[in-house]
Amino acid sequence: MSYPIIVIEGLDGVGKSTLVESLSKKINAAILKTPPLIYSPMLGEESLRPFFDAQPEHVRREYYRFSCVIAGAKAKELSKVQPVIIDRYWTSTVAYAYGAGEAHDILRHAGTYPNGIVKPDHTILLTVSEDVRLKRIRKRQDTDTVEEQRLATDIAFRKRTLNAFRWFDIHEIDTSKLTPNEVLTSALDVIGGAQ
Repeated sequence: MSYPIIVIEGLDGVGKSTLVESLSKKINAAILKTPPLIYSPMLGEESLRPFFDAQPEHVRREYYRFSCVIAGAKAKELSKVQPVIIDRYWTSTVAYAYGAGEAHDILRHAGTYPNGIVKPDHTILLTVSEDVRLKRIRKRQDTDTVEEQRLATDIAFRKRTLNAFRWFDIHEIDTSKLTPNEVLTSALDVIGGAQ
C-alpha cells in the first residue's frame, strides 16, 4: 500500500506555495520541490540549481529533467508512509521546454511520463489572471529567474507554457477570485482528501 503523490503546478505567482503548505498540513503530507536540493563537492556548499540556471537552455533543461527522476524516486519512497506533495515536477519541465520553443527530446514525452519518472496520482494546475499574477510577483523577492523574466514579457511563451501543462491529465483551478481557503477546498475535492 502507498499513499498518493500529488503534484502542484502553475506559473510563479498563482498560489502554489500557499496551497502546498496548507494542503500538507491538512493531509499530513511530506513536501518535495523540483528541483530538490542537490549539492556538489565541486561547488562547495552551494546547491546545483544556481549553477545550472546560469547554463545554456538545453543544459538547464537536462538538469531539470534529471531532477524529476530524483524527486520522483524520493516521492515514491516517502509515499510508503504518508501522502507526498511535489511543488513542480515533470509537467513543468515539459511545459517550459515547449514554451521556449525547444525541439528537444523531452517533447517526445508531452502528456506522458517516461520510464524513470514516477507518475503522480493527482496533478493540480493553478492558474490566475495575468494582472493578478503580476501583482503577486511584484511583492516577492525571488522572481529573477530566466523563465520569470520571459513569462512577464513574452505573451506567446506564457501561452505555450500554459497550454503544454494541459497536455497532461491535470485538474485546473483558477485562483483569480478564490481565497486561499477556497483553493484548498477545491484541491481537497480533486484529491478526495488523500487519506
